[in-house]
Amino acid sequence: MGGGGGGGFDMGGAVKGGIGGSLVGMGGAGALLGGSRNNGGFLGQIGTGIANIPGSILPGIFGDPYKQTVNSAGERPEMPGYKSILNGEGKLSDQYRLQGPGNIGARTLDTNAFAANQDALNAIKSRAMSQGDSPWLKMEMQRQALDNMARGDRLGAQNLSQQAQAQSQLAMNGGLSSGARERLAMQGARDLSAARQGLGRDAQMNSLNARLADDQTKMGLLSQVPGMDLGFANQRAGLEQFNLGQLQDTDKFNTSMAQDTNKFNMQNQIGGVQGENQFNAYKYGEAMKGFGAAKQGDAIANAGKK
Repeated sequence: MGGGGGGGFDMGGAVKGGIGGSLVGMGGAGALLGGSRNNGGFLGQIGTGIANIPGSILPGIFGDPYKQTVNSAGERPEMPGYKSILNGEGKLSDQYRLQGPGNIGARTLDTNAFAANQDALNAIKSRAMSQGDSPWLKMEMQRQALDNMARGDRLGAQNLSQQAQAQSQLAMNGGLSSGARERLAMQGARDLSAARQGLGRDAQMNSLNARLADDQTKMGLLSQVPGMDLGFANQRAGLEQFNLGQLQDTDKFNTSMAQDTNKFNMQNQIGGVQGENQFNAYKYGEAMKGFGAAKQGDAIANAGKK
């Protein structure tokens, strides 16, 4: 099959010149579609475009390898069929469609687990705002009571020991009379009473100091609560802001991946449509050349008969 103005159609080599030249040179065929004989009309423009197609993509348009087969009647060569990447609906076939990775999940931090870490703060609040004796104060009162009892027992034993020593000294000197013994007993009782009064005052003072210390501890803890509440609130807000950022970034990534996948598939789908249109235009051009050659042959034959 001879080419038009651009050269022959070599199916085994560089076909761009033959395709483009054949269509550009078909001024008559172009004129049928509204063009002129000078510019080749629509077909001429398509031929020029095909002539500029890189040779690396021609196998996708015309099939590979480039070869012609002869029809069953052996009358003329047949062009190999177009290998389309589109299905019957004009969309990309599944084997040529890029399947996106799907949406990925965002990596976020568990705010509920963070809330569980406020147990220490809650315990401090409970201790700071408690009413009555705290557990520590109750144990301190028990300790002081036991200590006071032990001190009272020691005072009584010490008083008895002192009286016994005094009576023994008087007896050794021969002066332990009933009156002297009575006076020693009375003095010992006065000394023991005074010591126990002092022990009572110490016990009251120790109890008061313990209660003051307990209240001071509560006040100190209570003064820390606002700052701790604010600190935890800021940390939680920062955690929620981090999670929000993670979700937004993940949404952007998923959207971008979906858009890139759709763009890739759409570009290939458009390319497939363009390829089929170019192939059909080429076939039409070749058919028109054959039609024109046949008409020219008939005209020459008829002229010879005259």
